[in-house]
Amino acid sequence: MTAATDTKAGRGEAAEGSVTPIRTIPIGDTTSAALKVMDEAGLDYLPVVDHSGSLAGVVLRGGVERGCRGMAHDPERCLVLNHLKRNVRRWRVGDELDEAARSSLRGPIIAVDGKGAPVGVLEIDG
Repeated sequence: MTAATDTKAGRGEAAEGSVTPIRTIPIGDTTSAALKVMDEAGLDYLPVVDHSGSLAGVVLRGGVERGCRGMAHDPERCLVLNHLKRNVRRWRVGDELDEAARSSLRGPIIAVDGKGAPVGVLEIDG
């Protein structure tokens, strides 16, 4: 059974963008649990939270699938931590949207609250 959670934040609005709630998974959970949550939610990535609930990074479906296969890991025993991508775009709710939009990193922009906990994904309009 996975300990993944849905964020409690409602849909937030930012200038030229919006925040859509997203599921998260604890850093100590297994990659098979992460893949199950991704399948259920129709996602290709999943934000990972540390023991304090702050964003630790994301796991990518392709990275987990290739990584476990390439390293001959058993997804039932392999931890999310082994496939964590820490270099992820973050946008603190209430900050200027331009800073997140100017980031040159690829992938999702995870919206975080004042304590660094993920509250959703920032979707930039246009």
